[in-house]
Amino acid sequence: MVMPRHINIPDIPTDGETLFELLALILSAVALASQYLNIYRTVWWLPHSHMDQAMNFYLIDPYVVAFSLLMLGRRFPLNVFKQICLWCVPLIAYNVAVQFFRAIVITPHIISLVWCVYNIILRHGFLTICLGYPIVVYMVVFGAEFLPFFELWTHEQERCNHSKGKTLSHRIGVCILSHICSASPEIIREEVEILKSDFNSRLKKALFHSFLVAYYAGFVPCCFVQGAIHYDLWWVVQHVAFVWLGTFTLYVVHCFPPRYCDILHRSALHLGRWRHLETRNVHVPYNIWSDSTLWHQGALVKHAKGLFKAEGLTNAAEPGNVTHSRFFGVFNDPMGAISGLLGLQMVLITMQLLVLIRSVEWNYMVSTALMLLLNCPTLFKILREYLVLGKIYHTEQMLQGTRMGG
Repeated sequence: MVMPRHINIPDIPTDGETLFELLALILSAVALASQYLNIYRTVWWLPHSHMDQAMNFYLIDPYVVAFSLLMLGRRFPLNVFKQICLWCVPLIAYNVAVQFFRAIVITPHIISLVWCVYNIILRHGFLTICLGYPIVVYMVVFGAEFLPFFELWTHEQERCNHSKGKTLSHRIGVCILSHICSASPEIIREEVEILKSDFNSRLKKALFHSFLVAYYAGFVPCCFVQGAIHYDLWWVVQHVAFVWLGTFTLYVVHCFPPRYCDILHRSALHLGRWRHLETRNVHVPYNIWSDSTLWHQGALVKHAKGLFKAEGLTNAAEPGNVTHSRFFGVFNDPMGAISGLLGLQMVLITMQLLVLIRSVEWNYMVSTALMLLLNCPTLFKILREYLVLGKIYHTEQMLQGTRMGG
């Protein structure tokens, strides 16, 4: 039986946890400021204008702004303290120090949020309920877990092939994900289940945190607009969409770095997939599927769900298992996901360029230009991964084909 052969990918630079949190905070703050600019801009440059400021600051509720900033920047302070603990606190006392800093950072943060909500209730009454919608979504997605709201445990898990990453992960108690080239079908399926759960967890985090940014930086400012203010509804809705797409790609690039995606790809090569066949020809020779057998490509097996043909160099999947088929279909060719992400980011930046070219009002130009500038680093990272990994996986496919031919 021909076993899959893997090619080690180079060490593509990725943002550290603190740098990522800083970039995410800057993007969120700029998105929030841009939305307020779109709503409360003035015509201060006109000769007979009674306004001498670019925005109607007196109409903006400071408690709503403070609440939004606290929600958008909730992870950054804790991450800074954790990094300080990582390099300054002895290993034996690290977990205790992290728990201590969690308490001294999260507690005043929650108190500040409650104070802002109290003052917003006094000013806006029942309308304040819209501030809690993301919390309801969080409870539905993550349940009673508290830490995912204030922390992202992703970047350390991705350093699975570096000694520094292993030391770091051992030190902070984070489970390292890695691939084992095993000939045991049970081990392969167990590895796939672990990776599938971790992938779904990362995807949920990327979706939720990008939604939260779009909600508090784009939607909330519109909820507390006074009735006398008139603004372009289409433009603010467009801004919300741009913010969500920009933050979503930012989080996806961070949560799914090249080495992590390569682990998923390697596991998919060993897992394989079964293709269901019509059973009209009853004279086709086949074997009875066994969960302890690693099947070769093209093998025909009989399962309770029908007759199946093996796809992939090796096959440890369960026939008719939708999860296994989906896992192989997505990660067998990792360039498909990278190409889709690259296309999404290019569409986003192209649309922002077109909007910027067609804009005639100064506030629209400023807000679009700032968001466009902040989305360019993400495009660079995706494009770099696409060019580097494209050559590597093309060589890997040629190698697998050569081995099959041999």
